[in-house]
Amino acid sequence: SLSSSDDSVSVSVIKKYYEAISNHDASEMILLVDDNVEVTFLEEERNWSGIDTAAEKFKMWFQKCPDVIVKDLKISKRTDNNEVLIVECNFGNGLRKMRYEVNSQKITKIEHLS
Repeated sequence: SLSSSDDSVSVSVIKKYYEAISNHDASEMILLVDDNVEVTFLEEERNWSGIDTAAEKFKMWFQKCPDVIVKDLKISKRTDNNEVLIVECNFGNGLRKMRYEVNSQKITKIEHLS
């Protein structure tokens, strides 16, 4: 876990985002992503972007997966770049790894690495 002195703005944005996921609060998640957010997956055909799509996808996620949880959350900063964070989390079906880019307190990119 991160010491509070290590909590950069970008880390606190990610923490808030995961708190919103934990609460199944799609409208709070939306407040934390950029209008032009880009989301990529290992399967390229699943990629999407934009805040309207985000609103739809977030809502649908909790409808389709009502038992989404947040556990084993681990946030690591890339030392070379304060705005890039690697996040590991188990949403209830095994550990997932994501790469986030944060700019002006908004998530601008989410890359699913696993």
